[in-house]
Amino acid sequence: MSTDPSTDEKWFDAARHNDNDTIRRMIEAKADLNTQNKNGNTALRLAAIFGCGGIVQILVDAKAELNTQNKGGDTVLLSAARNGHGGIVQILVEAKAELNTQNKFGGTALLSAAYWDHGGVVRALVKAKADLDTQNEYGETALLLAAYWNHEGVVRALVKAKANLRLQSRNGYTALDCAAHYEHNSIVHVLQNALGHRGNRDNFETFK
Repeated sequence: MSTDPSTDEKWFDAARHNDNDTIRRMIEAKADLNTQNKNGNTALRLAAIFGCGGIVQILVDAKAELNTQNKGGDTVLLSAARNGHGGIVQILVEAKAELNTQNKFGGTALLSAAYWDHGGVVRALVKAKADLDTQNEYGETALLLAAYWNHEGVVRALVKAKANLRLQSRNGYTALDCAAHYEHNSIVHVLQNALGHRGNRDNFETFK
């Protein structure tokens, strides 16, 4: 943080309230783009959380650090993905933000998007080549989380992208196990079909 707490607070408030003019003026006055508040959040991360795409673009263009982590280990991209801000995710992907950084719980941008059923964000991250099979501290993958919470569209996107169908959580459950246990029958059907077709690399029309 800077030596002037009031300046820092003005900076963070402008980021979270989508005050483009104040952010631009402070950048011109040589504000520290990467200063962090008491929780380790930068202005860029706050803008991503609150869906302030214009601020995100300004800070990215000004070369703010994309991959800083707050005290929980969350990155800007993870925060945007968790909140379903697809436009901001795209800005960060195009700016080459790190896709697979894990927070203190092992979560990534893709895991968060899958958990919260943000299908458009999942598809954007898949297209950007995010790791499909990263496991969190419980051994859960994005596919397993989507199957558990009955997010069929996300399951279909991950299956089409060839996520590993057989990875197990720390408790020994696969995505199919979870879907079957909770009677998410449409997802069971998708996963069973995928397991039956994985030998044929061309047969993925089912999962469009």
